[in-house]
Amino acid sequence: MTPGALDADVRHGYCFGDIRKLAGYAAHRSYWVRAMPAQERFDLALSAIAESVLTAEQRPGERDLVTVGIRAIDRDVTVRMKLDGVDASRPADDLGPNMANFCTYWFAHFRHVASHENAIVEVIAMSQILPRLKPANRDVIVALATHGTYDKAAESLGILNRHTFIAYLSLARKEFLSLWHEGQTPSHIWGKDCFGIEGYDRDESITVRTLRQRKRKKRMKAQ
Repeated sequence: MTPGALDADVRHGYCFGDIRKLAGYAAHRSYWVRAMPAQERFDLALSAIAESVLTAEQRPGERDLVTVGIRAIDRDVTVRMKLDGVDASRPADDLGPNMANFCTYWFAHFRHVASHENAIVEVIAMSQILPRLKPANRDVIVALATHGTYDKAAESLGILNRHTFIAYLSLARKEFLSLWHEGQTPSHIWGKDCFGIEGYDRDESITVRTLRQRKRKKRMKAQ
């Protein structure tokens, strides 16, 4: 790059050489030195800082611009790690994925041989935990498993209010999780339970619906 290009004015008294210097500071001070090559860190910071200077109404300070560059690097690394199944906010024992949903979905698909481990663990855990639940909580879970819907399960237990049954079920699930983790901090209840809703098709998952929509769109384009 010629000296004349470095001296070219950008805006607010900053020349291109100033912006490159600040981008270098940001790339060097970034936390993700080992996660991204130096040139990529520099290019991300350079782009973000140049955009900030060009769009600012008032002259931004040098320290603020370095921060802009560092944050741009952070955002890019975080997105890349998320795509690889790594949560940047959680420490990992190794460099592999540590996001539960990512691991649950992809590990099952990329095994060379299908594993029955999860099914076996769940059956054993159910047989061990269910007898240890409080009788009221155990009755709620068994009723739902037996009758299949909230309304029918609530009716079998003599519970007139469907929302009351759901509240009891929530308590039962929390006790189940506390026993599942056995002394550790229980995980929160995640996901949306559609099993107990009248008319819900168990095979109608979000994946099935997405694939069906894609096929419908392809047929419409073909026409």
